[in-house]
Amino acid sequence: MKKIEIQNIVIKGFKSIQSMPSFAPRSINVFIGQNGAGKSNFIGFFKFLSNMLSGTGNLADYTGLHGGASAFLFDGPETSPQITGAINLKTSTGLNEYKFRLSHASADTFVYTEEQFRYSPAGFKGERVWYDLGSGHKESALINAESTGKTQGTVKRMLQQLITYQFHNTTFNSPIRNNKAAIENNWFLEEDGRNLSAVLNELSTNQPAIYQKIITIIQQIIPFFDDFVLIDQYGKTYLRWKEKGSPVTFVATQASDGMLRAMALVTLLCLPPERLPAVMFLDEPELGLHPSAVKTICELIQGASEHCQIFIATQDADMLNEFEPEDIVVVAREGRKSTFKRLVNEDLTEWIGTYSLSDLWHQNIIGGKP
Repeated sequence: MKKIEIQNIVIKGFKSIQSMPSFAPRSINVFIGQNGAGKSNFIGFFKFLSNMLSGTGNLADYTGLHGGASAFLFDGPETSPQITGAINLKTSTGLNEYKFRLSHASADTFVYTEEQFRYSPAGFKGERVWYDLGSGHKESALINAESTGKTQGTVKRMLQQLITYQFHNTTFNSPIRNNKAAIENNWFLEEDGRNLSAVLNELSTNQPAIYQKIITIIQQIIPFFDDFVLIDQYGKTYLRWKEKGSPVTFVATQASDGMLRAMALVTLLCLPPERLPAVMFLDEPELGLHPSAVKTICELIQGASEHCQIFIATQDADMLNEFEPEDIVVVAREGRKSTFKRLVNEDLTEWIGTYSLSDLWHQNIIGGKP
């Protein structure tokens, strides 16, 4: 059972997403489209949101490091002077809603011109009043929840459980390759996998059955892999492992890019339900993986989706075959803007059975190709 689930999303003016007036996600949502269609921009919106709500000063820092506010606005501030976002989060107790509007300001920054939230208990028939957090502030007022009300704190904590994972950066100096994590940073896997060794170390000690499941699946993907070598050294753990038939202990700098990504993805998707994020975003999880490994990852995604809502951006058509048609969202460009179209089973009845979803993609029957 999922703790939190996104019920509806509104995005306007963010990068190539000129207008997504209402998007209702499922448990699994697989976005596929050509290069530049807007898949990663959808995922990027939630990365932006995460930074926006992670602490005072983070919105300004994140915006500045990524080209200024203009770089986030659809065709720039002359065309789109503001970003609008709204997210409805459903739990067993009710519906939590958050919405904001960020407007372009001097020095290529953002200023809040709207920020509101509200909570409606399950079964409530009327319309609750929005709590207004004001306007004119440069950083989210929601993050000061401790000094205000219980509802505000709850909404903030829920939104902070929407996590974007991206294990693309496996360069020599990347966090995942220089994996020396504080031993106590071992409960949740960080977005870039930097604490992979600490998470594995905790699982091997306290949840050996899950740890062994991870080892078995990694061995299916990487047949020569034997086991991790996880040692506490002065309060830190290092990502090391052994291979079958060799006494040598290998370190993260010796791993291939695909090997590191496979280790991180398998560990993430095998975490116990209480250690998964409420909502997980995966940007191109197939990157650097063998087709058989991608199939294995898809099976793990199916399992994790029982406890965690999952969004995936991919360019791998074969991945479509591992999911239901209505899990698939085709992303395309109409002129300058991104469009998002969820497949409908009834529209494909004459094709399904004769053709796979990847066949329909390659033949451009479901759209999204150049």
